[in-house]
Amino acid sequence: MSRNVVNPNHIILSVNGLVQVPYSDYNVNGTTLTFYTLPNINSDVEIRYFRVTGLAGPIGPVGFEGSVGPSGFRGSSGGIGGPGFKGSVGDPGGPQGFTGVQGSTGFQGVGRTT
Repeated sequence: MSRNVVNPNHIILSVNGLVQVPYSDYNVNGTTLTFYTLPNINSDVEIRYFRVTGLAGPIGPVGFEGSVGPSGFRGSSGGIGGPGFKGSVGDPGGPQGFTGVQGSTGFQGVGRTT
C-alpha cells in the first residue's frame, strides 16, 4: 500500500469487485496489507482510502436557560366555619364574687332665712 493505515476500517478493500470484511478477510499495519485467504494470482485488488478526521474539539458552552412557564390557577377558598361551642357554666358551689363598694354620701344643702 502507498499510504500508512492504522485501522482496517479506514479503507475499503475489494477483490475482483467483492468488498472484503476488515478483520475477517484482511488486516492492515502501516503500509502492510495482510490477507487471511490469498486471492488468485491475476485477481483485481482495489483499495480506497478514507480521509481520517482529527480529534474532536472541546465541548461547547451550555445553552441559555428557557423562560419560566405560566403559573397555575389559584384554588378556591374554603367555606366559613360554623359557630364555636358555648363555654361551660361556672361551678355553682364556687366562691362568691366580691361585694361592691358603697357610694359616698352627697353634700347637705344650705337653707335660706328671710
